[in-house]
This record gives sequence, C-alpha cells and structure tokens, in this order.
Amino acid sequence: MSSGFFHKLVKSFGFAFSGLIQAVKSEPNLKIHFTAVAVVTIAGFVFKISMLEWLIVLLLFALIISLELLNTAVENLCDLIDPQYNPKIKKIK
Repeated sequence: MSSGFFHKLVKSFGFAFSGLIQAVKSEPNLKIHFTAVAVVTIAGFVFKISMLEWLIVLLLFALIISLELLNTAVENLCDLIDPQYNPKIKKIK
C-alpha cells in the first residue's frame, strides 16, 4: 500500500475526530453520554467484568454514541432545510 493511502486515511480520521470534538462541545446529550461512558467504564474496572462483558459494553458504547451523532445530524439537517417551526419537521425530529 502506498503512503498516499495512509496519508488519506490519517487525514480522514483527523476530520472524524474533529467532528466528534465539535459535536461534544455543542451537544448536551453527547456530554451526558460520554459521562455515562466514563462512569460505566470505571464500574467495569471496579466490578472486574469479563472480557465478553467488556466487548458487549464497548459495542453498546459505540452504538449509543453513533446513534446520538446520527440524531444530531438529522436535527441539524432539518434545521437547515426549514429553520421555522414546521409540524412535518417536528415528526422527523
């Protein structure tokens, strides 16, 4: 594989990480979710959960954060399309 591929990959991850940081700064629900991730992670160490339980917890972390980011994207898109109150947009949100 060429170094150009890795450069694009690193750049792509940089954009994704930057977007995640921006979302955490601007979305209160994401702050709550990441706080919950920290609390559950600490609890996992305290209660010495098994490897399988860690895998399940990590999968659920990824699922919840991904869905919250998707929800944020849909809400922002709806606001861009119609910034005024719209009952149809309300149903989408």
